[in-house]
Amino acid sequence: LLYQNDNDDFSVPYGNSAGAISMWYTATAASSLSPYLGVNVSSGRLGAFVKNSAGTVITTPILCPSVSFGGSGTEYFYGINYKVGMYPFRISSAQYPSMCSYFGETAAVNPVFFYKRLDATYPPGFPHDNTTNVVFLDGHVQNMRSQEIPFEEVLGRARWTKFWAPIDWDR
Repeated sequence: LLYQNDNDDFSVPYGNSAGAISMWYTATAASSLSPYLGVNVSSGRLGAFVKNSAGTVITTPILCPSVSFGGSGTEYFYGINYKVGMYPFRISSAQYPSMCSYFGETAAVNPVFFYKRLDATYPPGFPHDNTTNVVFLDGHVQNMRSQEIPFEEVLGRARWTKFWAPIDWDR
């Protein structure tokens, strides 16, 4: 929420024009969130394991203790809501901030929390006894089971629900 205070109430973008170094999940001072979290780790990723070319595994303090490194290159465990990250907006314009997800846990593939449960590119993670932690736009965190999240496979137009869409994009 400190990010919004300093950025004219805008949500955290997935990235910006400065390239990969400024993606929301990079752990360097150039990223959008690292300065607010006090993290500056070269080649690091927020909430992720990164295995560099020398074989060293790099982590940051922002990593859930319930997850473990599977051994491949980079494994992400937090993701930004796809619709929020790809289409930044003013948080104050969110119609239901206590009902719209901001960040969620992922299954080690990409740093995106996505509305399709079975999508191999952006799979959600459920590392806490088949539950996941979700951060909402108003800042509260809720532990949820898969059945509580409106995924596309269950609800045809899930991406337009209050859980995934912060504003009515059709207006």
